[in-house]
This record gives sequence, structure tokens and C-alpha cells, in this order.
Amino acid sequence: MNVKDFDKKYNAKKMDGQVGALMKLKTLEKPFESHALHGSLSSELRYINATSKDGYFILFFIPTDWGTGRHVLEPHSEVIKFESGKELPPERSWYAQRGEILITDISDNNFQGTFVCYESSDTTKDRPALTGGNFRINFNSADK
Repeated sequence: MNVKDFDKKYNAKKMDGQVGALMKLKTLEKPFESHALHGSLSSELRYINATSKDGYFILFFIPTDWGTGRHVLEPHSEVIKFESGKELPPERSWYAQRGEILITDISDNNFQGTFVCYESSDTTKDRPALTGGNFRINFNSADK
């Protein structure tokens, strides 16, 4: 499923906020700074689509039953997905197989926290990864 399909499936709307991280990819290392945010909040899921100016995407599928605190990402949990940008050679898309999300604020106006994630569940492999990640999302700002 591509990014537009996810946005349609979750009825994503443009939102205020920001997402940042250091992308440690196979062929490059550079910062990710969100240029546009889309997302939705349902009874089961917080969906966030963060897009960078370079065309990279970080997609979050955070369960709403995750409260404040640390949440460990496990293989096949499909909570964070990375979609490649326009670089050559192209990177492949991947779901995080290990890492964590720390949720520090859970209000609708300020859903906030940090994250680090790795494509491989093998702790000896440190790439591809998103490190030093942070997010701050205002779900109430969504376009109606």
C-alpha cells in the first residue's frame, strides 16, 4: 500500500505540528524535517503521515491504547514505516523491527514524544534507522 492509499484509508487531514529525526540510510545520512503533516485520530489508532521536502515519508500507526510512557517496537508490529525519497540509488521502504516510542503528552492539542527505530531486529545492524526522532502533533488542527 502506498502513502496515498494509507491517507485515504485513514481519512487523513492536514494538521499542525512537526516531526524530526536523523535518517541513517544505507546510502546516506541526513536530517528529516517534516514539511507537511497529515493524519487522523480514531478510537483505535493515531495515524500520522510526515512528509519531508525531499519526498521522504515517516508513517506512524500508534495504537490509541498506548498512554504516556515508553513503548517498545517489536518485529512485525508495523507501528512506524519509512518510505524512501528521491535519492539515487533508491532506498527501499521498511517497517521498524526494533526501537521505541516515548509518549510524553497525550492531549489532542499536543500529542508529543520521541522515537528511535531500526529496520532490522538484529541489534548488530544500525542501518537503516531513524534516530533522535521527535514528534509534536495537534490532532485538533485537522482540516475539516
